[in-house]
Amino acid sequence: MKLREIKFGLMLLLPWQEAWAAEAFSFNRAHLHGAAQVDLQKYQYGNPLHAGQYRSTLSVNGRDLAEETFVIQERDGQLEPCISPSLFDALQLKDAQWPAAATCLRFSQINKAIGWEYDSGENVLRVNMPQALLQPHYRGAVNLKKVDSGVPAAVLRYQANSYQSIVDGDSSSHHYLGLDASLRAFGWRLHHQSSYQAQEGNTHWDSIATWAERSVVNWASTLRLGQGWTNGTFFDSVSFIGGRLATDVRMLPGSRRGFAPSVSGVARTNARVTVTQNGALLYEATVPPGKFTFDDLYPTNAGGDLQVTIHEADGSQETFTVPYAALPGLVRAGAVYYDLSLGYLDEDGIAGRPGFGEATVQY
Repeated sequence: MKLREIKFGLMLLLPWQEAWAAEAFSFNRAHLHGAAQVDLQKYQYGNPLHAGQYRSTLSVNGRDLAEETFVIQERDGQLEPCISPSLFDALQLKDAQWPAAATCLRFSQINKAIGWEYDSGENVLRVNMPQALLQPHYRGAVNLKKVDSGVPAAVLRYQANSYQSIVDGDSSSHHYLGLDASLRAFGWRLHHQSSYQAQEGNTHWDSIATWAERSVVNWASTLRLGQGWTNGTFFDSVSFIGGRLATDVRMLPGSRRGFAPSVSGVARTNARVTVTQNGALLYEATVPPGKFTFDDLYPTNAGGDLQVTIHEADGSQETFTVPYAALPGLVRAGAVYYDLSLGYLDEDGIAGRPGFGEATVQY
């Protein structure tokens, strides 16, 4: 009985061995001229990866970021990409800094949750990591490195009005001209607003305001020097002469303006996440396994909590609720709006020009 059992076991094993062997490719060297010195065994199971320099598309979590040059090195018998400072920056990692003494890093040295593969057919280096490790990619945002201050230009806007009436042979007229002129060069914008009035031979010229301003792109702010007004968010708006540095919400993407809650969770697989409010779909995204955070939801005027559903790849679902209430003055998590003004008051009815300063912060 034991002998028969052994023979039966061999009969079951041999077909499996043949099946595995069938997965390998064989090459007839007679048809491969000049390949006598080439080790063809490494090509039996597909196109292998070799050490060397590559220029490929960098794809992170399925999103193509840039064309990058990188080096594949062999370490401890394993081939891995050498992460250079330029490739490290292209990954757009959040809260990660390049070590000062390092020249080359492995993905595992940056974070053990990062995985990679090289697709030689598509020439793509595919990197996968939890969404929470990446810098936020806000909808509608632009690369700040591609922002410029425009070309030198002069702009003149005007509004003119003329009125004339004749009553019982008496004629009267009134003429008005409003000017808004600007000169733009070297990143600065010089503005001047004035008006001109003429009535019954009397003329009057008013200089309303003159100021220079420039954008501070990295701070999403505008610096203004000259005549201006405070924003009036918390206090009455006043006219002053001096300087003002303030957040300019026009420089923010639409998905970062106004208030909307931040949505965080953990996906077990490559999952689809949906965010709904009162049955309406507000947001949908695909995330890799690990922690994720969405903080670029567009603000809504409707009330009601947000329902978040994680649709896992295995068919399971998880749903949770995020409270939502849009109250005046609320800002997004992590956002800071500031406004600093310093100078001299320029208000009618105030004797002299007393010193003035105002600072507001919303966080």
